[in-house]
Amino acid sequence: MGSEPAWARPTPEGEPTARLSGALAEAWRHRASAALEERLPRFAEGARVVVESDEELDADALAAMGAEEESRTGGLWQLWLPVDHLPQLAALPGVRHVREPAYAEVKTVESEGHTATGASVWAEAGWTGVGVDVAIVDVGFVDYEALVGSELPAELSTDFERGAAGSTAHGTAVAEVIADVAPGARFHLVTFGTDVELVAALENLADTDVDVVNASIGFDNVWAGDGSSAPSQAVQALVDEGMIVTVAAGNEALKYRVGALNAVGDGRILLAGAVAARIPAPRGRARVSLRWEEPFAGARTDLDLLVINADTGTECGRSEAPQDGDDPPREAVDTSGCSDSVLAIVTAEPGVDPAGLRGWLYSPNGIEADGRTLAASLSIPGDAPGALTVGAWLADAGEVAPWSSRGPTDDGRIKPDVVAPSDVSTTVWGDRAFSGSSAATPHAAGLAALWVQSHGTPDGFADWAREGATDGGAPGADPVWGWGALNAGPVPEGCACGSAGGGSGWAWWPVALAAAARRRRCYPLAAR
Repeated sequence: MGSEPAWARPTPEGEPTARLSGALAEAWRHRASAALEERLPRFAEGARVVVESDEELDADALAAMGAEEESRTGGLWQLWLPVDHLPQLAALPGVRHVREPAYAEVKTVESEGHTATGASVWAEAGWTGVGVDVAIVDVGFVDYEALVGSELPAELSTDFERGAAGSTAHGTAVAEVIADVAPGARFHLVTFGTDVELVAALENLADTDVDVVNASIGFDNVWAGDGSSAPSQAVQALVDEGMIVTVAAGNEALKYRVGALNAVGDGRILLAGAVAARIPAPRGRARVSLRWEEPFAGARTDLDLLVINADTGTECGRSEAPQDGDDPPREAVDTSGCSDSVLAIVTAEPGVDPAGLRGWLYSPNGIEADGRTLAASLSIPGDAPGALTVGAWLADAGEVAPWSSRGPTDDGRIKPDVVAPSDVSTTVWGDRAFSGSSAATPHAAGLAALWVQSHGTPDGFADWAREGATDGGAPGADPVWGWGALNAGPVPEGCACGSAGGGSGWAWWPVALAAAARRRRCYPLAAR
């Protein structure tokens, strides 16, 4: 890897990478060298990018670059193009920023045990989610066909236009958990792969009759955790339409270092009082990102991120995207060929002072115990104000899982809202426990379907779930437990749509939901 690294490396004047993220700029710089294959092999055949632009992109110019459009929503274009043409793309009129797509992480980890939420009392009363539409938005649904009519409802539709339905069985396991709680519901399986595709999928759901949406996925350290990101706003739009949206809090508590940023004076920047964080690099691959507390289209504090091999002190990767007033406050390194442990260091040019700003350093590989913090580790879109955000609860131990992401949000709100069981058995997962906030979240979605069936409206579910939760922490809501462990409890008195005592349970009311003009409706009790 060469000699000792410079803490900050000035970008040569006139280099055409000003609108490129750090990884894309590095790919372009190394496009004709062996370093591209060694450090950044994912760019060897070309680059999948997201263009953030205020203007329509010139179709002829894109064609001349060999760019292929894959997806689009709002001012975001997802393209594939040769690395050689990245600067030309960034120079198109209206382009603010060119970055790699954000890929959702499925929120699952391996652990043991199984417990229930108490939803069985609803089933005993005849509520199974009949007539309720539930959308499961996920990255893959391997082997779901074999389970339709048994582990999954017979009434099931799919939208696999985005992403790759055959990439993982994660979504199938999520759907199985929801079906355990609400076996009578109608399921809609929806795939996506990138952040642009997720937003498009959620926007598409706004025009449907879906009542409940489950998203056991998340993005980590890509945008501010204050509800302002495009995925979080897309979730909030569904809530405003009258839907219940359950979202995984994440499993990232052991993967962050969060705290104040302060200049040391030699080009290095302290983060939470330390100049470096040690990060595992399995098979030599180091993945780490930094963001800080400035507007996501208006960062003026130009920070960089350097990764060095822990055993030799030599450089393994760096990210030096400029921040000059209209850029995101984020740097990210995803590089190969490192030692099995690396040090992540925040750097800056002389005179750059981040005093007063807070920073988030994150690695999906984790951060060693002496360098990690736990709070403010939520995944996005778990920060959406109206989402019911669900953390992972280890019921046998009576505690929140140590890896379950914690709040508060960047703007100080309590999240998660509740925690739910993280260990369940599924057919598709086999002998391996399905756990993490991925498995916790669909318990809430299933219970939401029962609520909609019994009440004829999504209104009130989130408040009821919070108020009925079993508080396991200090009295009152907190950023670890939220309002407590999800507890279905007895079927609430006064359910608006009939009772289990007889009759079909059908009734109708022309009551509109606020902001959505939805008809309040009631569903029949399940046949018993």
